[in-house]
Amino acid sequence: MVNRLLPLTSRLRPVIAALGVVAALTFATGARADSLPPAPEIDKIRGVISAQMEAFRHDDAALAFSYATPDIQELMGTPEQFLAMVRAQYLPVYRSKKVSFREPVELADQPGVIQPAVVTGPDDLPVFAVYTVELQKSGEWRISGCLLYKLLPGDGTST
Repeated sequence: MVNRLLPLTSRLRPVIAALGVVAALTFATGARADSLPPAPEIDKIRGVISAQMEAFRHDDAALAFSYATPDIQELMGTPEQFLAMVRAQYLPVYRSKKVSFREPVELADQPGVIQPAVVTGPDDLPVFAVYTVELQKSGEWRISGCLLYKLLPGDGTST
């Protein structure tokens, strides 16, 4: 029986690692698992992420860049440099085929949210994406970061 469990354990290792990262982010940032943003805010957050992915699919650097926080914009310099970085390092996000959002977690000590998602890229392989988004003074949500973790097909998180 141990031999039957071993393949399952090895298939779940990336999922466990990704969930560990979410847990670490939750602990490190003061996020509270019992604290969810109101449903309209969740819709806005997911809308910003989806809109940025749509801008990437159309190679609209300026529009995609507009969804990033001012700190990210300052770090990247120009929309073209931002798009080049995403194209090189975030291919599943750059050419996403499917996105399945998971339950977000609100950050307790700052106006931010962790929004996990499973994203299927052009290679049809799912990745676990951990977005951080921040509420701006204007009331708009902007993306402040994204971490990607490879998942193995059939691990149960791809839908």
